[in-house]
Amino acid sequence: GRPDAGGRRRNGAHVAVDAKVPLSAAREAQAATDAVDVDRHMARHAAALRAHVNARASKKYWEQNEGPAPEFVVLFVPGESFLAG
Repeated sequence: GRPDAGGRRRNGAHVAVDAKVPLSAAREAQAATDAVDVDRHMARHAAALRAHVNARASKKYWEQNEGPAPEFVVLFVPGESFLAG
């Protein structure tokens, strides 16, 4: 698969951006009213996010022949609250 977006830095380096991120468990945690449920949903969210990052790493964007290899890949997460825990 291809990254969702790409770009160039001022130094000419290529950057890939992945904007697909699992958020369902984090949203369930935000809606939960019981602390135990919040913790359970956030643990699921952390596991899903970790698995997503590992899956992106296995894509090996640098080996694909779809343009220049990126220097690094950015995972876009739409809010700091999705990383808090």
